[in-house]
Amino acid sequence: MESIAFGSRLILESLAENGSPVNQIYACGGATHSDLFMQIYADICGIPISVVKVADAPLVGDAVLAFTGMGVYADLAEAAEAMVRFDRHYRPNAELGQEYQFYFELYKDTYHQLKGLMHRLSNHLQESKGIKASLAIAQHLVRKVDSNTLFNLRPSPLRVHHGRRKVGIKKPSEGDSIL
Repeated sequence: MESIAFGSRLILESLAENGSPVNQIYACGGATHSDLFMQIYADICGIPISVVKVADAPLVGDAVLAFTGMGVYADLAEAAEAMVRFDRHYRPNAELGQEYQFYFELYKDTYHQLKGLMHRLSNHLQESKGIKASLAIAQHLVRKVDSNTLFNLRPSPLRVHHGRRKVGIKKPSEGDSIL
């Protein structure tokens, strides 16, 4: 968990150094289901995090763009204010952030020392026959997929229901909102 937050903090520092400081993180996706991860993330980055209420946040973003484009809202800020809702908020704990500082400095040193090596490894894998063989297999499998599967994709009338012990499929109830 910490290494992901360290990587994000490195990016945030780079943005700030280049004139684009970030003072708020808006989060969505699987990691947001962990209160512990979100708090660690806020502590390391030193920035408040707000978790969006709707699990399919990109769909809300699409709706924000669409309604703005249709003229329902004057601009993106107005549309986002009207349509985006938040579930939880995490405030950074400065004391814990200080505790993480030593480890963040080690992360930065390690990142810079390994950067060239990782690029060499990535280039080798891209050029190697092993990767080419994997790509050929993947292309072969894609060709076997029914064209209806590829070209007639529609939103499913089913939604995923996340239970405590299992994940299942549940039909939406009458009145359920897509957003």
